[in-house]
Amino acid sequence: ELQKIQINQRRIGDLAQAEVLAAERKRLLELGRKDLAVRVKDVSDDVALGYDIASFTQDGQLKPIEVKSAAKRGDDFRFFLSENERLTAQKLSNYTFALVTGLSENEPCIFEFSGVDLPQAGLFPINYEVRLLAPPGN
Repeated sequence: ELQKIQINQRRIGDLAQAEVLAAERKRLLELGRKDLAVRVKDVSDDVALGYDIASFTQDGQLKPIEVKSAAKRGDDFRFFLSENERLTAQKLSNYTFALVTGLSENEPCIFEFSGVDLPQAGLFPINYEVRLLAPPGN
């Protein structure tokens, strides 16, 4: 059962990334920046980067985008964020979160906000990595 859930989550995540990738290329084409549109790429395989898509601003600066398939409940968006993503959002200029909703209804909607606007009061720790030293002889 857990495997089915993980497969579905990966599928939804892939769909969200495809939506944002297409939207970024379209945005740059509409701005007359075909040269940049063709360079927009999925970099999600390199988790150390802390973002999923390498796009560009109109003036050619890097626009790192972290794509999140988000649940919308009332006026709230909810999504999960790694510590690396949180730190990277604060460090890189033009870092953007792209929240994608409506995928299960086949009506995707993308909401973007700047990484520096990540609300500190809206962050809730839910996972911890525990490191224990093994007792001698084990």
